Amino acid sequence: MSDPPLLAVGGAAIFVLAVGLVLGRPFAVPWAVAGLGAEYAVSLGDGGLDRRVPLYAVALLVTAELSYWSLQLRGAAPDEPGITQRRLIGLMLAATVALLVGTVLVAFANFPVGGGLAIEGIGIVAAIGALVLLLGASRATSEP
Repeated sequence: MSDPPLLAVGGAAIFVLAVGLVLGRPFAVPWAVAGLGAEYAVSLGDGGLDRRVPLYAVALLVTAELSYWSLQLRGAAPDEPGITQRRLIGLMLAATVALLVGTVLVAFANFPVGGGLAIEGIGIVAAIGALVLLLGASRATSEP
């Protein structure tokens, strides 16, 4: 489990995150999270589906959110009263939803399903739906 190249990738990702946070550079956060995610994905190899994937995904989500939050707190303007509690509750809700969705997806991935055109069609529709949801979420967060 302690493959030196993978440890190097994970260590480099953590280093990038730490340097980005120290220097106040938000562009380092997605690179670090992507590096950690890639390190985990490569570590899985062809070993099949890991049931801990939802936990790892939630850990990456919380890491990114807390990293951005810490960078935002360096701003000159003080937070309005109660924003910390609302933001923390929002983060806990997002983590809980991500854990539930990830767990359901892993459970569905373990179902033995026969092949066929109908199953492929459902998969394509699900993939398109996931892309539409991601695009909608990215537009919602990028609007002022």
